[in-house]
Amino acid sequence: MPRPRIWYVAILLVLAPGAACASHSGITADSTCGDYLSTQTDTRHAAATRISTDLHARGAGKPIWGTSLDTECAAAPGTTLRKYFAVQLAQEVQSVAMEHTINSGDTILVNTLAYAHGAPRRGEVVLFNAPPTWSADPTPARFVKRVVGTGGDHVVCCDPQHRLVLNGHPLDEPDGRLWVLGDHRSSSGDSLEMFMRIRDIGQAAIPVDAMVGRAFAVIDPHGSDAIHELAVPSSYADVPTPNGH
Repeated sequence: MPRPRIWYVAILLVLAPGAACASHSGITADSTCGDYLSTQTDTRHAAATRISTDLHARGAGKPIWGTSLDTECAAAPGTTLRKYFAVQLAQEVQSVAMEHTINSGDTILVNTLAYAHGAPRRGEVVLFNAPPTWSADPTPARFVKRVVGTGGDHVVCCDPQHRLVLNGHPLDEPDGRLWVLGDHRSSSGDSLEMFMRIRDIGQAAIPVDAMVGRAFAVIDPHGSDAIHELAVPSSYADVPTPNGH
């Protein structure tokens, strides 16, 4: 399988503090996420667009920067906006494993700070360093999958309607590891495929420390304005805790 092209969205550290945005009042690149969130919605979204443009971030000017920044900043209020945009990673996806959420040829935007202070949650789309056993190619690879189960969850596939069931079957997942699946269930090298092959839950689940970051947006290369947010599906809100069933 061709190796995906990876590049950082912006090289921001070469800018002097206050550069590019210093002439604007209010929120600047050196403001913290806490400052940003304390500002009125319209003002902060306009600031996110302006700052991403000034700092040459990919997709600058799209509404996604405002709405996604609201979510990302809530997890790390002390982070400066300059650092936030500096750690955005863009990666081209060359696999059908996440169709049609992410199609082959799309580019995903990844926040590499997303798990600096917290663990991945069910339903999030993540980029991670794949274990060597997950790929026939000895070259280190990064995979994109959706987190379906976290430590302590019970995961089974599938019910009579061919749907995944969480916390309804005694398939214990080790603590500190994640059960990840591609949205294209029938064509995805993922935790389920690995488990069916080796029957080892520990090897089929991904360690949390293999996470590179959370994918928060998709850019469709076929349309200049085709960018959309990767949100957690609403169905995950009804999944009980491991001891809640």
